[in-house]
Amino acid sequence: MTPEIPIPRALRGEKHFRWRGGAVSRVEGLSDAVFALSLTLLVLTLEPPRTFDAMMHAFTQLPAFAACFALLNAIWYFHFRYHRRFGLEDGPAIWLNVLMLFVVLLYVYPLKFTTMVLFEMWFRVSTWWPDPDAPAVVARLNEGDWRPLMLIYAAGFTSIFLLFAWMYRRAWKLRDALQLDAFERQATRTEISAHLISASVGTFAFVSALFGGIGVLVGGLSFWLLGPLHFAHGWREDKKLKAVRGGES
Repeated sequence: MTPEIPIPRALRGEKHFRWRGGAVSRVEGLSDAVFALSLTLLVLTLEPPRTFDAMMHAFTQLPAFAACFALLNAIWYFHFRYHRRFGLEDGPAIWLNVLMLFVVLLYVYPLKFTTMVLFEMWFRVSTWWPDPDAPAVVARLNEGDWRPLMLIYAAGFTSIFLLFAWMYRRAWKLRDALQLDAFERQATRTEISAHLISASVGTFAFVSALFGGIGVLVGGLSFWLLGPLHFAHGWREDKKLKAVRGGES
């Protein structure tokens, strides 16, 4: 029998957070399939480009695709890390997971469309648009379309991160059964507050868009707050985590 080669803990997961999830479960398998389908829907069109110009125009959507791809991969990573950390697969965990996947699938097309609109607006205003004569998504939007577009986008964004906060909140309630140590408990609280920050920004954007007019613009611009808010939150929470570890990095 070939002896089992021990794998260092640092290569099995996080250095200070024990992963309780084992091999890929059926829940994770379904989740990976849904995320793969979501990524496919980002580039899926009814028909392939029929001319060279049409193909080159498709490449003008690359920045928007890259932004959508990055966000969906971040959501996948948050989902993956949660299952690896806690390995929860009871009834409530499965239903939360299914609800998350449902929202992600619903969110794909609003995410793609909104991102394309924003990038087209920016590139055309800045004169970076490589093909100014190409038909624009923005040009096909009526004045009354902006409010429902922002409401749909903000609702999907908020729902995803509220579900993440709910999932971590449930893990927190099971902290004794999961035998979380002091660092893991603090890290779990950190994740809850981080996802609530994202959900709060999405909620603010949704409420702002309800008023229409300038509220839609304010709601859209509010997503730029995510970077500074998460930076400040990460800096503060990192000090707490270091204190729990006794200053160890």
